[in-house]
Amino acid sequence: MGKESYERKLKGIKPPSLKGNTYRKGLKPTNAFPKGHEPWNKNLKGIHLSPESEFKKGSNMRGYQVGDRRIRKDNKGNLRAWIKTAEPNIWKREGDMVWESHFGPVPNGKLIHHKDRNSLNNDISNLEPLTRAEHILEHRKDFEERRMAGVQRPRAKRVSLAPDDSQTVRSLP
Repeated sequence: MGKESYERKLKGIKPPSLKGNTYRKGLKPTNAFPKGHEPWNKNLKGIHLSPESEFKKGSNMRGYQVGDRRIRKDNKGNLRAWIKTAEPNIWKREGDMVWESHFGPVPNGKLIHHKDRNSLNNDISNLEPLTRAEHILEHRKDFEERRMAGVQRPRAKRVSLAPDDSQTVRSLP
């Protein structure tokens, strides 16, 4: 804090930028419009200065139409194909759509499994419905291989406490 601002604080004087609302004292701000001023865009609701670059009525901002196919990564990094099925933003997995087109809706409690483990191969001969338990059993080898390779979520480490810290912190199990 500078000497000048410190002295102002002691005397209770506000800096010039914080002197208060001068308009209230009868002084108009310097940027105010004069009385009777008419803005340039009065009565021009919906003015179109550059119609070529504006969105057309009903246009989709991102360009995704119903039936578009997109490849996305899931939370584990696997690629999956998705198809837009309805507006405004309804997407379904392509494998589920292929199954439904051949056999009807996916049975309750089941999910669609890719036999060759390639989630982009949505050929009907590569798809089969499995329960979640069956699906886990099917991929158990993959989980074990990842675990043995050390690819897993980081876990909390146990910390040994010094004897003097034992009163302030609960002991770990």
